[in-house]
Amino acid sequence: MYPPYASKMPLRLSSPSRGFAVRKPRNSRPIIISALTVAIIFLVWFQSDQAILSLHKPTSTSTKLPSPANSTLGFGAIIAVSPPNSKRRHGLLQAANVTELDITIPELPIWTEEDVEQFRSQQAPTEMRFPMIAAWMSHLRVLEWFLSTDLETAMILEDDMDWDMRARSLQVPRAATALRALFHATPEAPHSYYPHPSHWDVLYLGHFDRWAWFGHEAGVGVQLPSDLQGAQAFADDTLPPRYNMLPNVASILTALDVPPFTRVVHPSRQPFGTWAYAVNRRSAAKILSDEVGSPRAPKWVSDSFDNTMVRACENGLLRCWTVFPEIFHHREGLLTSMINLPDEFKPTKLVEELRNRTGETDGIGCGFASGVLNFGDDKEELERLRDGARRGVSLQKKTMAATQTDAQVAELCRQAFEAEHYSRFKEAFDQHGKATIALNKLADDAKFLDRERKQIARKQAKFHSTKRKIL
Repeated sequence: MYPPYASKMPLRLSSPSRGFAVRKPRNSRPIIISALTVAIIFLVWFQSDQAILSLHKPTSTSTKLPSPANSTLGFGAIIAVSPPNSKRRHGLLQAANVTELDITIPELPIWTEEDVEQFRSQQAPTEMRFPMIAAWMSHLRVLEWFLSTDLETAMILEDDMDWDMRARSLQVPRAATALRALFHATPEAPHSYYPHPSHWDVLYLGHFDRWAWFGHEAGVGVQLPSDLQGAQAFADDTLPPRYNMLPNVASILTALDVPPFTRVVHPSRQPFGTWAYAVNRRSAAKILSDEVGSPRAPKWVSDSFDNTMVRACENGLLRCWTVFPEIFHHREGLLTSMINLPDEFKPTKLVEELRNRTGETDGIGCGFASGVLNFGDDKEELERLRDGARRGVSLQKKTMAATQTDAQVAELCRQAFEAEHYSRFKEAFDQHGKATIALNKLADDAKFLDRERKQIARKQAKFHSTKRKIL
């Protein structure tokens, strides 16, 4: 049985109080009562806030690690799109070894100008660049290879992908549970890890989900929580905090009112980037058809395989579902990528500063791009990293990357290195600490007021005694 990770979105936590300031009163008795009243109110607030906090915690059954996905993440195979002699394969295989994934790499041809011109001659405009067409043809060739097997499903993975070392042990099992909940599937049924292929065509696990076409606004002020109807939210504290996400992703999550450390499975909107997507036999054949992605399919002036997939999802030719934020993301800064983005799509200075600060791939909590988790030929280090990945915790590499100090690496994976519920425990602990400080201050103020009251009482008694003597 798989634990019920998929659930309705939890309530947000209310903001903790910053404490109370108590002034010295003229009339001490009412103020003492007021101070005690405030203390009682604070205790009631704190207890109620703790009750809200408890809704964020998994149930007793879900505190255990979910059953990990198999070595192909529950699909028939993981198939990489990787050109011959690709320099990106080393990073792909290092990450696959740590997370113990089996990745199949079909042989692709070295595309020539003649191949590209033949593709253009059928339907492609002359404005389509060589890298775009080469990537398009590579995806088609991999899908053809998939259909040549007897596999029912497969995840197609571009070879410049990065992912969290807990993808197999935590992230994918939680996403699969959410998908099953959407379609009311059970783990015991056939095709049990994911809903039956008759219910879906494409599952996007790696993408750049903009929720709008390029040039259109998205995020706060555009999307609304009601846009998530038909979606399934699930807790995933392996996500980076919002301040370490791309600004547009953080803005979309905020606009949709998705709580922190939560992913959503939803009907696809504009899932740009065919970085990691699952298909079945029916959908693979559909993508290869003239309706969607063949060389004879209709194309835009400057088109790409990513765009034709988005159009097919929007037009209902493919039934597409997206895990948002994504689990797989392409590594930035790879000049040898199959598709070099034009200048208008290059990262802004703000995004570059974010990447330099975290040292991580966009949206990844503790991945492989920084080099911290590379093991080289060290088998003992590989086994240590595998053990951490199996247990769902990230481990800090003893030998740091040459460009990073120990402190930078420790900060880089701080949340990931801690136990699974570190952030929630810390939040509760911080609130408890603030409550303790506030109550101690109230107690000190109450003692001060009590001393003042006694001193006033003594002065009053002395005054009345003196008054009687005078009279």
